[in-house]
Amino acid sequence: GKGRRHTGHEGRSMTTRNLGHACIALALAASLGAAPAAAQEAGCRSVLAGTYLTTILTGKGGYASRSIVTIHGDGTLSAVDSRQYHGVMGSAFSAQQGSYRCTGAAAASARTLNFGFPKRASIARSDWTISKDAATGALSGTITLTVYPGVKGVDPFATKGGKRIDTFRFTAAPVGPPAK
Repeated sequence: GKGRRHTGHEGRSMTTRNLGHACIALALAASLGAAPAAAQEAGCRSVLAGTYLTTILTGKGGYASRSIVTIHGDGTLSAVDSRQYHGVMGSAFSAQQGSYRCTGAAAASARTLNFGFPKRASIARSDWTISKDAATGALSGTITLTVYPGVKGVDPFATKGGKRIDTFRFTAAPVGPPAK
C-alpha cells in the first residue's frame, strides 16, 4: 500500500539491501585499485634494489663524503659513510637504517636514522629523494640531514628541536658483482 516499503530477504528493506550491495561494490572497486598500486610499488622496488657507491656533495657543491647505500627490495635502505669516524658536529656516527616508498617507476623518497656517539650523543634523520637513470643504472638525488641533540626522549620525527645541517646532493654508481 501507500507509504509501505517493500521488503526483501529476511525482512530487510530494499534500501538496506541496496546499501549493502553498494558497500560491497565500493570495497571491490577499492581492492581492484589497490592491485595496480601494489604492482607499481613492487616494480619500483625491483628497479631500485641494489648496492651503490655514492659521492655526496654539500649544498654549495663541495665534497662531503662517499657512502655505500643498499636499497633492499622490501622497502628498507641501509648506508655506511666514509665520514662516520670523523663525524658531523664533532661526533662520530653509526651506519644509517631506514625505509623508502616509491614515488614513481624509478624514484623514491626515503628516511634513515643514525646515532651520533658521545661526546655529543645525538640522533640524526636523513630525508632522501632518489631517482634512477634507466640508461646508466646510476642514482641521483638529495639528502637533507637534521641532527637532534641527545638520545633519551628525543623524537627524530619532530619538526622542531633539530638542527638542519644541509641538503646534500649525491650521485651513485651501481656496485655489480665481479665479472666471470
